[in-house]
Amino acid sequence: MMPRTADYRIVWIFGLIVGPAILVGIELFHPAGFTQNPGMFTFLRQPEPGGHSHSALDYFGPDWWFWLHMIQTPTVCLTAIALMLTVSTVQSEAAPNAAVTALSWGAHGALFVFAVYYTALDAIGGIGLGRTLEITNNLQAATAYFEGGSIIQCMDAAGNSAPCLSSEQVDGVALVLNETWTDPWVGGVGSYISQTGSWAIFIATVLTALTILTARAFRTSTVSWLAIVCLVAGGWFVQESHACCTGPLGFGLICLFGCLGWWESGDSAAHQTVDAEKQP
Repeated sequence: MMPRTADYRIVWIFGLIVGPAILVGIELFHPAGFTQNPGMFTFLRQPEPGGHSHSALDYFGPDWWFWLHMIQTPTVCLTAIALMLTVSTVQSEAAPNAAVTALSWGAHGALFVFAVYYTALDAIGGIGLGRTLEITNNLQAATAYFEGGSIIQCMDAAGNSAPCLSSEQVDGVALVLNETWTDPWVGGVGSYISQTGSWAIFIATVLTALTILTARAFRTSTVSWLAIVCLVAGGWFVQESHACCTGPLGFGLICLFGCLGWWESGDSAAHQTVDAEKQP
């Protein structure tokens, strides 16, 4: 399952072992379940120690929301690339088989959709939203008020005029961001983008597992079967939610798939070497 080329093997190890391990760590601090209570804008714009019953171990504020998704986006894409390498390796080493070819193409397609839509989701509801929340907080930090029907301009630390938002304007920003968060097309929960990306990873892991099984690309052993179960189960949990706590569990299982696949590839190579030495 692991590529034989050294460069591809490095990408594979980072994508299926190191990357998922990083995702396990950061997703423990990715809160969930705040859309309705207390509301996305209210919850995410300030630190919430201990997650306040929103699953995460802790939430450090909008700057963390920004950096969480800055780390998560390329790491998730790297995992998708590593799974593509897995499928390509299995297909290239298998005997010509129409079923293997069809399954591998399906897996590649699902992984492509996953990478595209999860990147879009993280860009809108993660990276972009995090920076918008930070900017809103900074603009409200200055004092804006009405006097004689006119808005008194805010001042920065140097005493110069600076942009700012009144409380009423912040309420408007909150309304727009909350509506965007629940938008059926681009929202962070239950939207077309989020659902497409979520189901794509589960379909991709199932098709990857079927490609491996159909191509008989592993030795029949408990380790091999455990690896395949971990892959499919990991895809299911990530499909449920990449946030805490299903996210860490899902990425942890994908990491375990990578570790078992690495061990299995090394073990298979050792057996092949022994068998070759036994040949007259």
